[in-house]
Amino acid sequence: MPRHARLPALQSPPPTSTGPRRLCVEPLEDRRLLAVLTVNSLADDTVAGNGLVTLREAVTSANDDAATDLGQTGLGADQIVFHPDLFTAGPQTATLTSGAVTIASDLEILGPGASLLSISGNDASRIFTIDDGDGGQTNAAVRLADLTLTGGLASGADDAGRGGAVFSVESLTVERVVIQDNVAGNDGGGLLASVADGGQIVIRDSTITGNLSAAGSGGGLSIQVLYGGYASLANLVVDDNDANVAGGGVALGAAYYGAVYLSDSLVTSNTAEFGGGVLMDAIEEGAIVVERTTITGNASLGDEESYDLLGGGLSVFTSYLGTATLFQSTISGNAGGGIAGVSGYGGTL
Repeated sequence: MPRHARLPALQSPPPTSTGPRRLCVEPLEDRRLLAVLTVNSLADDTVAGNGLVTLREAVTSANDDAATDLGQTGLGADQIVFHPDLFTAGPQTATLTSGAVTIASDLEILGPGASLLSISGNDASRIFTIDDGDGGQTNAAVRLADLTLTGGLASGADDAGRGGAVFSVESLTVERVVIQDNVAGNDGGGLLASVADGGQIVIRDSTITGNLSAAGSGGGLSIQVLYGGYASLANLVVDDNDANVAGGGVALGAAYYGAVYLSDSLVTSNTAEFGGGVLMDAIEEGAIVVERTTITGNASLGDEESYDLLGGGLSVFTSYLGTATLFQSTISGNAGGGIAGVSGYGGTL
């Protein structure tokens, strides 16, 4: 994933008989040469010299630019793949037994398909912590594709309790991934991703189901974008997630010129105290847009005496020039009301 959004190509007009054709300039594709590291064991260990490479070993080699037992060496931006022989007998699960795997550099992890490979936190730990450790000075680029993440558990205070399967503070792309049956003690039952300073979050063509935020918001997903960061969520199915506070399916937050877009998705059968389906929270000139999305069959379980506007489908909060926009979307059949909105100090709904 490139660190910065591409500029659109400049379009040239069709040639005419009265003059020469104008030239146009198109941006180059990102064609980094990635070092490929192959996983050939579904165990979770770091035993050197046995000829086997586990997922944890491959990620460690990528982080440290070191060699694996197969003689493949991490080098800058890396790509992890899984040997096809692992799946000759059908779908497989790689179960973590030594805690979360930390990704600290530019890396792609490419599975063989969400129906063939599951990575499990064993109901004991988060699966991936994505943090390059520089305190946000740069945004590492990480991509997860074609796998299932399940059985993750994030527990503890502060960030330790956020992001049941994935906790990310780097640029993150998630494609064709199933995030299922994970638990966070705080925000982001399935996944919490936060970026700032031009970082990007892209989640598309994925299913987010059966996740729980036990004492926070974003039962399925919690997305936080600050200081010019950008997030695009598209072609998602978000169903049967629960949050103790807000955003049973998805909690979206934008501030300080950050922007979040949710499009072409289905959000259904999620529950929360308020914002059963989706929470939109835009402050300090942040912008959130939901478009071409169906939000149905969700429920807000809050006490109406405590919350005047519960928003079974969608709860919207804006202030200090934050904007929240909803268009070409269907919101129907939600318990606790369809849309609830609160705006103050120059916020716009």
